[in-house]
Amino acid sequence: MWLRIACILGCVFLLVHGDTYLHYPRGSNNRLREQSANRNNGNRVFDSQNNNRGGYNVGIKEAGQNGDQENEQYQQEYFQSGGKKAAKTYMPIRWTSQHGSGGDEDTAPNKLNSNFVIQAMFQPSTATSYGRMRDGTSQQTQGYQRPQSRNGIYKDTQNSFYGRKRNSVRPDKVLQEPFEWYDKCYTRQRNKGLFTADQNLQNRRTAIYTRQNPNGQRRGYECPEERDHFPYWHPSPWVDIMIYAKNASMCDYYKKNSFNTANKWECVENFLGSNQESHYSNYNNRENCQTRC
Repeated sequence: MWLRIACILGCVFLLVHGDTYLHYPRGSNNRLREQSANRNNGNRVFDSQNNNRGGYNVGIKEAGQNGDQENEQYQQEYFQSGGKKAAKTYMPIRWTSQHGSGGDEDTAPNKLNSNFVIQAMFQPSTATSYGRMRDGTSQQTQGYQRPQSRNGIYKDTQNSFYGRKRNSVRPDKVLQEPFEWYDKCYTRQRNKGLFTADQNLQNRRTAIYTRQNPNGQRRGYECPEERDHFPYWHPSPWVDIMIYAKNASMCDYYKKNSFNTANKWECVENFLGSNQESHYSNYNNRENCQTRC
């Protein structure tokens, strides 16, 4: 189960979560400014794996406004005290879990395993409006145009990439993970060593297909393989804040494999016809990267 908080420098800006209802800071459950108990678009930002009810609308600054303009939206600000130990700042995080939890203590193990991972994403306050994290004013999902496939290999020029991004990302729609993050996920080979149960993924070769996402449904620019598996084996834009393990036996594993402490690798290719590095690659392991690029 994941609790995720996207931040601009020290200020919490966009709140997201998976398999949980986040109450403080307030989590959206993919809501924006609905006037109903049900959310309008469960695929707007991320896969919460919750039902259509629950979550919090974006705040409104003044009475009579409805948040259809970004300057009408109220974003909670959090202020940090001094850096000295005596003046430490604490921000409580509160949530309820959609599924059962507890009972898997060190002295009483059972099959009800429950781990909670709290992560954050940061960006500089100087980020341009085009790539800035935001709640958006439209309840629609950002668009996506994939790179061209040549003989089953995704590859495009740098100008083609700029055109795809320009045609896909809209300033009035929510933005959490960047466009480039989903590009990586869409083009990179999936990890075929993962448990897929009864889901047939034989002809679905990239990381957008998982046991929980066998049809490749897109939700914002979230990467399904990274979302469904932790710790992830490639670099991720998310930073681990806290991991509540099911019992103490898992603590060393998470300490060793967190992206905060462990090196993660990815293949780096150049754009087509260029010596400029591309942000995505088709390959998910060192051998294929070195022999096929």
